[in-house]
Amino acid sequence: MSGQKPPEKLADSLPPRPPPTTLEFQQLEAQAARARAEMSARTAPMLVLDSEDLRIRLR
Repeated sequence: MSGQKPPEKLADSLPPRPPPTTLEFQQLEAQAARARAEMSARTAPMLVLDSEDLRIRLR
C-alpha cells in the first residue's frame, strides 16, 4: 500500500477543467437534443406496438 494515494488526492492533483464556452455549451445542448430526438424516434414505435399488443391480449 505504500506510495499509493487515495483517489481524492489523485483527483486534486489533476488540473481543473475550464468551464465550457457559450459556443461549446450550445453545441453540447444541440448534441443532447439530437440524441433525445433520436432516442424517442426509436422508442416511440415500440411503445405504440406494446400498447396495441396489450389491447389485443386484453380483448
